[in-house]
Amino acid sequence: MTQEQWLENYIESCFAGVSLGAGRDIYAAQSMDDYGNPDEDRLSSSAERHDWRRVPRDDLFPRFWAVTLLDAESDWPAGTQLEFTWDRETGTVGKDPF
Repeated sequence: MTQEQWLENYIESCFAGVSLGAGRDIYAAQSMDDYGNPDEDRLSSSAERHDWRRVPRDDLFPRFWAVTLLDAESDWPAGTQLEFTWDRETGTVGKDPF
């Protein structure tokens, strides 16, 4: 398994079962980052709300700042975080042990 495959599997397992619900999608988050953007608001009205893997990658990359404003309404435990470590000697990514 490549490092990229491992990371993709790890992220998918962390977010398994998490849906957006009434939370803030990537388009609404971008609108918030822009201090209001009617185009993003229109896209938000039809955004994917059930399976985050269906959000088009081409929509994610230009909205990279918006990721910090995402807010999923889910049963995911409060304070849960994804943390990774980078081993400079081996050049590998691993789960933070803390």
